[in-house]
Amino acid sequence: MTLIELMIVVAIIGILASVALPSYRLYIARAAAAEVLVALGASKIQLEEFFAIKERFPVAADNLVVPQSTSKYVLRIYYNDATGASDLQTSMVANGSQEFKKLTSSNVAIGSIWLKATSRGVGQGLDWTCMSNLPQDILPNRCTYSTGL
Repeated sequence: MTLIELMIVVAIIGILASVALPSYRLYIARAAAAEVLVALGASKIQLEEFFAIKERFPVAADNLVVPQSTSKYVLRIYYNDATGASDLQTSMVANGSQEFKKLTSSNVAIGSIWLKATSRGVGQGLDWTCMSNLPQDILPNRCTYSTGL
């Protein structure tokens, strides 16, 4: 193999790497965002059980304990009982961690994913809507972009 052939092979590998690495980084960031959404699952079940038993959403006095995720991409999960009119809607929120921020980019703020529950009525269950303020290219498929609760 001559030096020119070797240089051509190195150039081709460099071009392929420059195309593949950004796609790989985006794939990893999307997987982390999906992991944050999955971390809300236990809290979602807990909220549905509370609603089924008490026929209302929890308020601050109920001291709802929200299970925290062990994911390195989740900073904190919390229950937000001030997202709408009383007993109509509420949200479970997962805030991203510093690890998640590293995946997105250094200039993007730590994002959040929240599941908004809306009551269909007493005994009718809940409808869930996923929203997030994460960059749209890493947003989980089931979520819509929103700037805040």
